Amino acid sequence: MGFGDLEGAWRVSSEERTLLRATNYEIKLSGGGETFNPEVFIYPCRISIPFAVLVFGLSSYLRFRWDLPVMLVLGAIIVAIVCPQLWTNLTMLRNKTDRSMRAWLLVMTLLSCVLGYFCGQNINHHYKHPYYEYKQLKIYKGIDTKTDSGARYTDAGIVYFKPGTGLKRNRNACLKNDNAYCVVPIVQCGESGVCEELTKLTDTGSFDYWAVGKDCCGCPNGEFRCGEWDNPLAHGGLRLLNEEQDGLYYRLAVKQWEAMYGMTAKHPLFFDWTLRPAREAGGLGSQGDILAFGMTCLFLMVQLCLSMVVDYLKII
Repeated sequence: MGFGDLEGAWRVSSEERTLLRATNYEIKLSGGGETFNPEVFIYPCRISIPFAVLVFGLSSYLRFRWDLPVMLVLGAIIVAIVCPQLWTNLTMLRNKTDRSMRAWLLVMTLLSCVLGYFCGQNINHHYKHPYYEYKQLKIYKGIDTKTDSGARYTDAGIVYFKPGTGLKRNRNACLKNDNAYCVVPIVQCGESGVCEELTKLTDTGSFDYWAVGKDCCGCPNGEFRCGEWDNPLAHGGLRLLNEEQDGLYYRLAVKQWEAMYGMTAKHPLFFDWTLRPAREAGGLGSQGDILAFGMTCLFLMVQLCLSMVVDYLKII
C-alpha cells in the first residue's frame, strides 16, 4: 500500500468526524491530513437541484401545453429528489448524529423547493406564458382601422396598422377602480397625421381598435399617455392577453366612451401601443430564459458561499 492509498484511507466523512469528536479524538482539516472537504461543494449542488427543476419546469412550453400533467410530473420529481434526503436527515436527527449539519440540509432543501416554486411561477406568469400565447396567435399587417372590422381579427396577437394610423388622444376615456383603466381609439388619420372628427374616422360605424394602459392617463379628463404614445413612428400593437382580469374594466371604459361621444364599438380589441410589437413579444421568451438561468446560478452561488462560511466557522 503506497502513501496515496494511506492518505485516501484516512479520509473521513462528516458523520465519522462527529463520532470521533464524541470519543475525544480531534481532526484538524488544516493540518497535514485532509485539506479539501468535497461536501462544501457537493451539498450546495444537491440543494440547488429542486430549485432548478421547478424554475425551468414551471416556465416550460410543456407546462403551457399540458398544465396539469406537467405539474403532477414535477411534483413526482421533487418528491423523488427530496424525500430520500428528508428521510435520511430526519433519521440522523433522531439518532442525534451530526444534528446541526442535518438540520441545515433539511432547511436548505425545503427553502430550495419553496423559492424554486415562486420563482418559476413568476417567470412563467410575466414572461414565458405570454411569449407562448403570442406564438400561437397570428400576425396581421396593414390593418385599416377605418374600413376593417375588428371581427376579422379576433385571433390577432401582433398587429401592424396601415401607415398614417395613430391615437385619437383628445377623445380618450377611462374607468377608475383600484387603478385607472385608460382607453383611446386607434384611428386612420392619413399621411398628414391630422385626425378628423370621429364621425369621419370609420366606414363600418364602429370603433373596434383600442390602445389601453393602466394608470397612464388623467382620469376622467386627462390625455392618454400609455405605451409609445409620443412616438410618431409607432403604428403597431400587442394584443391584451389577460382579458379575464383586465378586459372587463377596459370594456366598461369603452362603454363610458360610447356614452360620452355617441359612438359604438361593436367588436373592441385591446392593444398595447408600440413601435416593434414582434420584437417585444419575442423578447419575452429570451428574458424569461435569461432570468431562469440567472436565478438558478444565483441560488447556487449563494448556497456555495453559505456552505463555505459555515464550514470555515465550524457552525455545522
